[in-house]
Amino acid sequence: MVRGLIAAALMALLSGCAGGMTAADCQSADWSAIGFSDGRSGASQKLSDKRLDDCAADGFAVDRAAYAAGRSEGLKAYCTAAGGFDAGRLGQDYFEVCPASAEVEFLAAYEEGAKLHALIRAEREADRAHKAAVDGLDQNAFHLKAVERRAASPTISNEGREIARQEAASLQRDLARLEQNLPKLEAALKKARAEREAYETLLRASGRIF
Repeated sequence: MVRGLIAAALMALLSGCAGGMTAADCQSADWSAIGFSDGRSGASQKLSDKRLDDCAADGFAVDRAAYAAGRSEGLKAYCTAAGGFDAGRLGQDYFEVCPASAEVEFLAAYEEGAKLHALIRAEREADRAHKAAVDGLDQNAFHLKAVERRAASPTISNEGREIARQEAASLQRDLARLEQNLPKLEAALKKARAEREAYETLLRASGRIF
């Protein structure tokens, strides 16, 4: 039964929209599958109510019992340690949809996933900053060569040569600043990567990830 609900839920996700239900969605709705999808993804009660209320307000028949049953099945899959870890790892919000009996285990795993998400994001941001600095060095060096060639041209006016020299001086200052900052960015990236790898090692040891 659950496998059938998962397949139908995937079809519901393809036809539905994030904020509510269109007329076409309402007309062809498989309420059990939609409920399962919402439960499996940890959707808020507010979103659940909106799906049902939007269709009902437009005059479409709404099978609230089928939706509730599907959502309950979906929540059983979501409100687990694995579901909590995945939600945290993906940076998803938790809308307090799990029963108290499952919430402690869910939240413990959610915090682990959220920490991994934060470490991955920090590494990506450090990598972007490092790449931006390297790109800036390359671009400034290229522009500096072009400006220096212009300043050395025998056909350039004295005024043009002075402007080119000032521009070259500005580029040289930018290059010096970037070169001075690059080791710090490299160190930050190395640290962020090491922290992420160390935490993943702990998660593997605990069987959380493979």
